[in-house]
Amino acid sequence: DSRSRYIKIGSITYRASRNKLSRTRKRSLPPTPTTSRGSSRQQRILVIRGTTYHMDVSGKVLRRAPASSQSPGASLSRIDIGGKTFVERLPGVLSQTPSSETRTYLSRTINRSIHRMRTVNTRKLERRSDRYCMFFNRFGRCNKGASCTYIHDPEKIAVCTRQVIFFLEFLRGTCKLSDCPFSHKVAPEKMPVCSFFLKGRCTSNPCPYRHVKVNAKAEVCRDFAVRGFCTEGIKCKRQHVLVCPEYAANKKCPRGNRCFLAHRDQAAKRKHCEKSASPVDLEQRSVPQWQ
Repeated sequence: DSRSRYIKIGSITYRASRNKLSRTRKRSLPPTPTTSRGSSRQQRILVIRGTTYHMDVSGKVLRRAPASSQSPGASLSRIDIGGKTFVERLPGVLSQTPSSETRTYLSRTINRSIHRMRTVNTRKLERRSDRYCMFFNRFGRCNKGASCTYIHDPEKIAVCTRQVIFFLEFLRGTCKLSDCPFSHKVAPEKMPVCSFFLKGRCTSNPCPYRHVKVNAKAEVCRDFAVRGFCTEGIKCKRQHVLVCPEYAANKKCPRGNRCFLAHRDQAAKRKHCEKSASPVDLEQRSVPQWQ
């Protein structure tokens, strides 16, 4: 059609006929310099429903061409082009609405945010896929369930806390919890050091506790204390004790009284309380309820 023209809106080129706009592919916009009111700046010409409009260089204002240069037709009060909305503010002059600009900006922002979030989540999943879940290892449960990006390995769950407090009662068959979340399987990677062994007075044979003597000034094994599992097992040169590693190293703990691990100056008090407290009280105090 010889009457067809090419216009460019934003970065998209359209073919304009008498009553429609068609998006073109891989075709550059031919220069169509026109002048209006003495201006030498380039404008774009649109033919919409048989009416010719001039779009200014900013792409935000449409001006109806003089009636003498086109066939008579009704003036449009609203035009939607390429996701942009133009509304007639003055006779023959249509301006892009702020809401249209806002929608375009928000749409681009949302798309960027979604892309960024997907990229970050993918990177986190790739980075964390080889690490074990601290909560699942230490407490035998994780509220995130299948959505957790860390590994949930039943073999790495810490030994039943009643073992440490009540002298291995589950080994004697006295752990009555049918749904106990902790492991009832003794392994060197999960057991604390034997205090009697350190004093040279252990008479248990076999003893389920760890018989490894390390330097008295060695740091507390964070993996064992916090996660309940140390991959190094008997080869670990750090202390396998159930005390707070932060408090042991710095004499202070950011969690304060909310910390579920023993602080050194609380050890004597905790030992005294364990003699008089009930098993339920001890379990609730030793294992916090993570929400």
